[in-house]
Order: sequence, then structure tokens, then C-alpha cells
Amino acid sequence: MGFPESCRFVGYVVHLPDSDEFLAGASEPHPGAALYQYAATPGLATVYPNFRAALKVADGIQKHRTVVAYLFDHGTQWLVGFQGREPEQQIA
Repeated sequence: MGFPESCRFVGYVVHLPDSDEFLAGASEPHPGAALYQYAATPGLATVYPNFRAALKVADGIQKHRTVVAYLFDHGTQWLVGFQGREPEQQIA
């Protein structure tokens, strides 16, 4: 992804590219009722330990386009990496 070697991989996050937000929380308080919380920065996003877990939650969000992204810690910055048609990286 072209990140510096000093970056530490943290996990996977769910990104909403159309609003440039990140999933910060997901719950189902009642059967059939889903509540989602979104954050403006990747530092507030829910971090998933593996791609499958993040993809399962992302696929449940039907009202927004979602992308599973890689989250890296670079000291004072978060780096978000994408594969496919998303930008190569974002710095937040």
C-alpha cells in the first residue's frame, strides 16, 4: 500500500466512502432493528481483528455503500488503506 515501514497494522474498519465516515458501533437491540453509529475519523471506528468479521458487519449495512479498509497506526496519524477502486490511502 506504500505506507512507511514504521506503521503498525491495527485491524480492519468499515468505511462509508460516500460520506467519508467510519462505522463506530453496531447493535441489534430488537430482532429486525439495527442501530449503527458513524464517526468522522478512523480513530473512533470499531476495529475488527479479521476481514471476515468486518465484512459481515459491512454487508449488514444496506442503506449505505460500505468498504472494508485496513487501519494502520503511524504514531500521531491513522492511515487507512483500500484495495480495488478506493483511493490508495487516506491520512487522518
